[in-house]
Amino acid sequence: MQFRAVVYFSSFILYAFQSHAFLQNDIDQFLVSLNCDHCDLTRSVLKFKSSTLNLGNTLNVKKTFLTNAKIQASEFYNTNISESNAIRILIANSNFNQSFLSDLLLTYSMIENVSFKDSKIINSLWDRSQLIDTVFENCIFESLSFQGSDLRSSKLSHNTFLNTNFSQSDLRGVDFHNSYFKNTTFKNADLRKANLYNTNITQQQLNDTLSYACAILPDGTVYDNNGKEIC
Repeated sequence: MQFRAVVYFSSFILYAFQSHAFLQNDIDQFLVSLNCDHCDLTRSVLKFKSSTLNLGNTLNVKKTFLTNAKIQASEFYNTNISESNAIRILIANSNFNQSFLSDLLLTYSMIENVSFKDSKIINSLWDRSQLIDTVFENCIFESLSFQGSDLRSSKLSHNTFLNTNFSQSDLRGVDFHNSYFKNTTFKNADLRKANLYNTNITQQQLNDTLSYACAILPDGTVYDNNGKEIC
């Protein structure tokens, strides 16, 4: 049985479609209260739209199953998502502003054309995920792992990375300029053509990478490996 719900909150619209998994009572609660604690939204398809981002509506999700769920064409402002399982989630064409994401399991997920701004993301696993045309700006990452993930050509500028793991990740063409790294590992990561201008990445971190050929270094120079690389 296919379920479709549309709820209006002033200029806020939420759509939810059932896809043979999530619990009816959980989605009913979510649609009315914008709160979900210990919910099962597995395989749900969710869309959150608003004419302005700051409507005074706060979305809170805690200890919730979002496995194989889809979040599409959505706007999130001052959103809190924590202690939830979101393995293989798809998030596409969406924006997160001034949001707090913590203790999330987002491994093997797809994040496409999504913007995260002025947000904090902590204690989470994004391992072996694919991030396409994704923007993180003015965000704080703390105790986060992107191990084995594909972030090619994503924009990660003006961020703070604390205890972040980028080992074995594909970071080709990623724009990190004006970002700060502390206790961050790039072991066997591919940083070819990455923009590291005005970051504090160290030579030891660069040496640990798979390659940083043609990357823009912190001082603005391009690394051509003493003329061996054609950049």
